[in-house]
Amino acid sequence: NYQGGAIIWSPATGAHISVGGIRSIWASTGFESGRLGYPTSDEYATGNDGSVAQNYQGGVIHWSPSGSYISWF
Repeated sequence: NYQGGAIIWSPATGAHISVGGIRSIWASTGFESGRLGYPTSDEYATGNDGSVAQNYQGGVIHWSPSGSYISWF
C-alpha cells in the first residue's frame, strides 16, 4: 500500500494499480476477497469526460464524474 493507492499482485493476474474512486468501489465489495477478485488491468479511459474503468476477475468497475457502476461477469 502507498499513500493514495496500492499495487495489487497475484500469480494469476500480475501487478496492477488500485487508486481513487475505483479503489473505493472495489473496497466496498471486499477487495480481492470479494466477488470481483483481483484486478486484471490498470485503469483505462472510457470517455473524454474523465471516465475510467478497470477490469477484475469477476467484472468491470466503471467510474465517471456523473456516477459509477459495476458490470458483473
